[in-house]
Amino acid sequence: ATEPAWRQRFRMEAGLLAKAESTAVMEIATRLLPNLTPEERAMLTRRETKSVVAFERFLRGEDAARERGSGYAARAAAFFGEAVAADSLYGAAHTARALALLAMLEEGAREAMANPDSVVRLAIRHAELATAVDGTSPRAWSARGAALSFDKAQWKVARDASAHANSLDKRDPEVAWQRGRVLLRIGQRREAEDAFRAALVQSPAFAPALGELGDLALTERNPDGACGWLNAAIAADPYRPIPYALRAI
Repeated sequence: ATEPAWRQRFRMEAGLLAKAESTAVMEIATRLLPNLTPEERAMLTRRETKSVVAFERFLRGEDAARERGSGYAARAAAFFGEAVAADSLYGAAHTARALALLAMLEEGAREAMANPDSVVRLAIRHAELATAVDGTSPRAWSARGAALSFDKAQWKVARDASAHANSLDKRDPEVAWQRGRVLLRIGQRREAEDAFRAALVQSPAFAPALGELGDLALTERNPDGACGWLNAAIAADPYRPIPYALRAI
């Protein structure tokens, strides 16, 4: 019972990297959920790019985004930029670059703060390209809503894009969390709280939503409630710095 479900290793040329990912994902899924539907199988083996360079740059961007150290967002945005340069129709890379650019603004990256309006415009452009490539992608629409919410003149469009993302997939906690952030940014606090709670219905240990609820409780001068949410956020993901800072406050 203690053995991992998946321990096989692959040794192959870099050009087969994308194929290896699909094979590994399918193997894990069929061991955990043996009765996969044809639609689920198609989703798991879907490859958004045939470019080895684009795929490799995308993976490096995802790895940089997970680091969360100083300058992580700028590094991630650069890798995702190289991915879309290698394949302009790589929707997931456009989505990821849009979100990385927004993360640069939120962490106060020097590159972004020098001209924040241009960073917002670039994020919107990548998010729009993502939805143009795949209009059925919930995360692409979610990124579009997030990017548009940084432009006060487009708040209504941002809310609509975020709602559309949520309608496409009500099971993805990332989409619900991003919707909450959009609503919070445009001043709809209670609706934002509902969205964060919806994210936790889908994934009770989803650290970003736990942290947001802790932040909301803190601003409402409910320190006991805030500490409860923030303790849960830290337990769920001890490498996120903001919950520690909020808990100290």
